[in-house]
Amino acid sequence: MYASFSHLGGYSSFYYIYMWDKVIAEDFFQQFDQQNLLAGDTPMRYRRVVLEPGGSMSANDLVKNFLHRPQDTRAFQKWLGQEFAPVSQGSTPGNQ
Repeated sequence: MYASFSHLGGYSSFYYIYMWDKVIAEDFFQQFDQQNLLAGDTPMRYRRVVLEPGGSMSANDLVKNFLHRPQDTRAFQKWLGQEFAPVSQGSTPGNQ
């Protein structure tokens, strides 16, 4: 039982959704000032365009309205490259 991963049978589609959520989250995150997430007009635009309408619009429309384009995987691919970049000699993960 300890070596099984049986819950995938009932939740397998959710794992795909979790990953797609990460794609959208990385795309959104790239819109913000990386040094100060509350700087500029992006935080208020996020509030007005995404949070305030909430469930009154489709999630796809909320994403398009915030990004001014359809979602794509470029920000996610950038994150993957950074997250899983080879560790240089003499450094440890997290101390690169």
